[in-house]
Amino acid sequence: MTRRGYRFRAAVSTDEPAAVADPVPVPERAPTPVSKTGWRRRRWAIAAILAALAGPIYYQFYVPSRYLREGRAPARLAVMPFECVGMGTGGAEFAQGLNDVLVAGLSKVNGVEVISPSTVRRHQRAGVSPSLMARLLGLHVLVEGTVQKLGGRLRITARLVDVHTGRLIWADTYDERADDPGGAQDAAGRAVVGEVGRWLAPSPKR
Repeated sequence: MTRRGYRFRAAVSTDEPAAVADPVPVPERAPTPVSKTGWRRRRWAIAAILAALAGPIYYQFYVPSRYLREGRAPARLAVMPFECVGMGTGGAEFAQGLNDVLVAGLSKVNGVEVISPSTVRRHQRAGVSPSLMARLLGLHVLVEGTVQKLGGRLRITARLVDVHTGRLIWADTYDERADDPGGAQDAAGRAVVGEVGRWLAPSPKR
């Protein structure tokens, strides 16, 4: 029986391969030294940037707003929607009505500029915090608070907050009848507007 196979016909050499020379190392360049003049310029540039930022930061976070009746310019404020505590589905409607009463009343106070509720809601829908919103809009103070139902009474707590420092300027609580929501809104709204107006009214010219 005939078989098939393969024959190796390549030339065979016993010579050793030539040695490969090691690569010549390339010397690393030493870092260029920075002159003392360059360092000084950098330090002065950094100091100038920090100084430029320090003023606005200090003003926004540590300088009290003009709620101290300086009488130089109108106080800019916004009424934040009051938080409802244990009022169920009717709480949001009551808070909205109270918000409208406060905005309408405060807009008539001399020396006060009120941001529209639609602007406040737009920032809330965008997820902007009240403190950041106030700074973006150049506000001085915020009116905020809570509404809570206790038996047959509605407890309304209102606060006036300084935007720049976060300090509480004024706060008070009002108890109104729960069976007369409209009357409770009007009574508490008038009381809050009166107190806020006394705090923000410009001082008489001397």
